[in-house]
Amino acid sequence: MLRVVVEAALAVALLVWLAGSQARPDAGGNPSRVTAGDRLVYDVTTELQTHHVRVHSGRPIDKVSASSAQGSEVFSIASIAPDGTAIGVVRLDLSGDNAGQPVAVSTVAPAKILPDGRLQVGLQPGLGVSDTIAFANSSVSALRAHTPLAVGQQWTTTSHQDAAVLSLTRRVIGQTHYHGLAVYEVAVTGSGVLLSGAAGKDQTGSVTMSGVTYYAPAEHILVGQVIRALTVVKPATGGSDVHDDYSAGLNLVLRTWTHASPAPAAEEGSSATPVPSPTPEAVQTPYGMEPAATQTIPPELP
Repeated sequence: MLRVVVEAALAVALLVWLAGSQARPDAGGNPSRVTAGDRLVYDVTTELQTHHVRVHSGRPIDKVSASSAQGSEVFSIASIAPDGTAIGVVRLDLSGDNAGQPVAVSTVAPAKILPDGRLQVGLQPGLGVSDTIAFANSSVSALRAHTPLAVGQQWTTTSHQDAAVLSLTRRVIGQTHYHGLAVYEVAVTGSGVLLSGAAGKDQTGSVTMSGVTYYAPAEHILVGQVIRALTVVKPATGGSDVHDDYSAGLNLVLRTWTHASPAPAAEEGSSATPVPSPTPEAVQTPYGMEPAATQTIPPELP
């Protein structure tokens, strides 16, 4: 039940993300530097929570459910297609907890890394892992659509859909070096209002999101993304006695990229800077201040 409820809420939040992530064909330039024989290791952590809050005899009752996962996705590239798509397999190793029950996943599935750096994985492991990849891929599409990137660059996209009115802003806040890659840091904030009666559901609510995306445009590589999302839903005619909160902290970080052939030399004086995680903050919703989503931070990278 937790998986169904939380992933439904994440689907709404993903609409906010996609509102500002319209993909377009790659504009050209240097092809991805991923080659046959390469091995890329991404660390992934997720934390999902649901709060069903109702008032009984004047006292709020909060029923909480939660799940979390942490582990790695190891992409092993076997070949490169004519369009630059890297084809291979991914090994997924996860451990976690789902509503108090331990969960362990260890499996191998087909995988691709598209020429712009988006990740395609041929399985749906749940626990927010698939959503983590989907959020990151939509960010890659948005950044490629606004290449070349420059510090200070900012754009906002608003989308009016059947289920919600959504807005997303991205701002390039810096450039750093990470394992020899020139990486742009892009801050992301999003918000949306759920519409009463959308999709046959008599409910209203809000979505808020924030985070940072790390992308290396020269290599067309996703370096990482740290995001948090909060969806607040209530019956359209239920007053303030009942509401549901769905919060998510989703992190994806490139730990290592092992090349089949010698990698391009890092710029002189560059350093491997760990990808930081933003500090979660409480966010304003139509129903008052909601607490920040708790968040698991990936281990510090070498």
